[in-house]
Amino acid sequence: MPSSLEIALQAFTYRLLQGVHTLDSFKPRTLPSSKIRILPGLVAAAALLFALYGLMPARMAMPRQIADRVTGVRCAQSADGAWYWLEQRGGQCAIVKTDGRGNTVIATEPAILDLSVDQSQSAWIALSVGQASIRSCAGSTPTTLCPAAPTARSLCLRNGIVYWAEQQPEMLSGIQALPSIGIQTVIKAISVSGGSSSTVGSLLEAGDVKIVGLSGDKLVVMCTRSGMRGVSALYLMPTKGGEPARVAAAVGTQHATVTRHGKAYYTTAGRDTSNPALLAAINALNADGSSSPLSDWLPANGEIYAANNQLLYLDGSVYPALWKPGSERSLPEKLTVPAGYTPLAVGDIGGPKVLLRPDFAISGTYPLYEVRLPE
Repeated sequence: MPSSLEIALQAFTYRLLQGVHTLDSFKPRTLPSSKIRILPGLVAAAALLFALYGLMPARMAMPRQIADRVTGVRCAQSADGAWYWLEQRGGQCAIVKTDGRGNTVIATEPAILDLSVDQSQSAWIALSVGQASIRSCAGSTPTTLCPAAPTARSLCLRNGIVYWAEQQPEMLSGIQALPSIGIQTVIKAISVSGGSSSTVGSLLEAGDVKIVGLSGDKLVVMCTRSGMRGVSALYLMPTKGGEPARVAAAVGTQHATVTRHGKAYYTTAGRDTSNPALLAAINALNADGSSSPLSDWLPANGEIYAANNQLLYLDGSVYPALWKPGSERSLPEKLTVPAGYTPLAVGDIGGPKVLLRPDFAISGTYPLYEVRLPE
């Protein structure tokens, strides 16, 4: 659907061409001098018009419907040219895959706490009768990798290995000043082919833990501590032995992502804002554990996505907007999505694509759409 600016420009072009056609109908010997004097102005206006049109952001194609009736979609992500997400179906939680040729239900569970996909494999934390287990599907039949993972809350599947986080109970209750004897988070691993699980390492963290991805041979882990304002800490945990290193921390709940090439990015509060709850910044994590600022002045509480070597930011508002991060010297660019739709996630499916829902579908049942981003 054309924007109001495009409609105005098209109308101006039509009027301009009408005027030129009218002038062209006069014979040179009868053309009034006043008409001749306005020709340079018309030419300049036409040049300005096309310059403005060239500066307008590229428009997305029309959305394509990929699901008819879904409820409670979450954990949407892409892998191997397909979308995956969780949705509620008849009192159960279903893992759904769509690759443009139809939708496939990979598995249904009473509840699913987290989902991760890599290539054509998927892994999730299933919850049944209060018992959590680690399950995966590398073909057509789901299998149970670890039948008892009672405190599992986050997992990540990379290169055929499932990593998940569990909490160990505190050694002494009520001791908050000594984290080493309080609640700890243990990262475990198991192959999708089966076998025994192993312990990768542990963190002195008791809050929400998110295993973001794999950067080289290190796991990128984001931990969020609760409190009046909360604090998020970013860790690098070696998968082949060694101590984890805390490489960054920021006030509030922050988000991180790892590209398919192993480059990590994370959010912090905006560096130049007086209210960190309103604005966010994006930082790049370097190989040596240091950080480099990438973009600032983004709406807060958003998520970072990496697709086809593009970095995109989906803000945390009720009707989220999609942003292309800027640089230290430029502001971020708000991308125009088709009118009437709200972005849910960004995926890499033969190029960057956006998963959309209708604006009215905050709750209840609704269809899903996808649209390709201009590159």
